Amino acid sequence: MVLGPKLISIEPGQAFDRTQWERISDEIENSVLKGPIRVGREYSFSGRRVTGSWRGKVSGVQILPSPGDFPRVPTDSGDHPFILEFPLMISNLYPLTNHRRLRTHRALTLLLNILLAGGAKSMGRPTHCWAGTEWVQQWFSPTLDPFITDALSAPAATQLKELEPEEYDKMPGDDGMGLRVPSDLDQSICSYEALSDSHREKFDRAAFWFSTSSRMRAISISAAFAALVSAIESLTAKRECSSIYLSHLWRTDRSSSTRPNEAVQEFPSNVCPWRFARERSRQYVQPPLIPCPRRALGGVGPGDSNHGMDTAGFQRMATV
Repeated sequence: MVLGPKLISIEPGQAFDRTQWERISDEIENSVLKGPIRVGREYSFSGRRVTGSWRGKVSGVQILPSPGDFPRVPTDSGDHPFILEFPLMISNLYPLTNHRRLRTHRALTLLLNILLAGGAKSMGRPTHCWAGTEWVQQWFSPTLDPFITDALSAPAATQLKELEPEEYDKMPGDDGMGLRVPSDLDQSICSYEALSDSHREKFDRAAFWFSTSSRMRAISISAAFAALVSAIESLTAKRECSSIYLSHLWRTDRSSSTRPNEAVQEFPSNVCPWRFARERSRQYVQPPLIPCPRRALGGVGPGDSNHGMDTAGFQRMATV
């Protein structure tokens, strides 16, 4: 029964088959909402060379360098592939399990793009482009078998260097020293897990637009700027970022001879740089109230239904 825009009751019709309904309900209860915990794996890319591994003792997330015989970017600057491993709740339905794996990998990569100097990104949809005089598919398709394992892979012989957060934020641009991680990375990932549904939705939206801004910078500074403003506004009160931007333009207009277009380009680099985004994320993603146990990042929790095909998402232990 529907009353206005709301569904207030559901009643069985003449064609209702209770046996079929119970079979479907049992499948959802035992194959979708429940399942064993395994480890999902997929390639991500870092703006800095990944020469070692890192493992979160609580989150269960692991960063691994690409295999030794893997093709390498010949310069320090570039898209350096690495393997990202993470806890994953699997299902008897492979399409659902693979959907969770891809969705969780994407969300974690967007999170690492904010937390790690040099950023992180995943491969988008396959496209075609000219390479010399050949029309080729632009795609990254190495062998990663298996995609799901029973446990985390053995760490690399070399571990990624950890720096205190204050020291990490002061690192210069690409200094040729490869990827390093902040010492609170594991805690940050757990804090992300602990977000309430509404806060996580806002944070994911901000992470998406922040990543989009990085990708668009080489194409259009205006489009990159618009994406960056959208990212910041996702984590601020209404019109707060617009006020920051207008204040910046007002100060610029009263200063020397900076033109409006130059002011637009100056805003992302001076007012809202990577460090601003990282600081915003730290203010927004507060530490969990209690340590979160290792759990499936693609797992299932009650009341979480904003993930499309997967009727659930992260299990929470605290809300912000």
